[in-house]
Amino acid sequence: MSKPVYKIVDDRGRITVPAPIRASLGIASGDVVAITAGRGSITVKKAIVFDDSGGMPMAAKEAYVETVMREMPPDKLTGLLELAVRLLQEGRSE
Repeated sequence: MSKPVYKIVDDRGRITVPAPIRASLGIASGDVVAITAGRGSITVKKAIVFDDSGGMPMAAKEAYVETVMREMPPDKLTGLLELAVRLLQEGRSE
């Protein structure tokens, strides 16, 4: 096990994973990570976002969509929100 790296949690609960650690784990910008907590520790692992059937777990989908939406230009985001509203309306009329 490597030496611990100490980081300060910011006011939004975030930490920065140092570049050498990300590189050693194969984690790049935009990757999905799985975060678990227990027994007084937090574990962060690069997530495998596709299961054996080729599907993506819902939690991974939600995390991915949220990340993409935050980076999306306002005009594209507006178009997707309009699509989401239409899909919700269609789903409720069935």
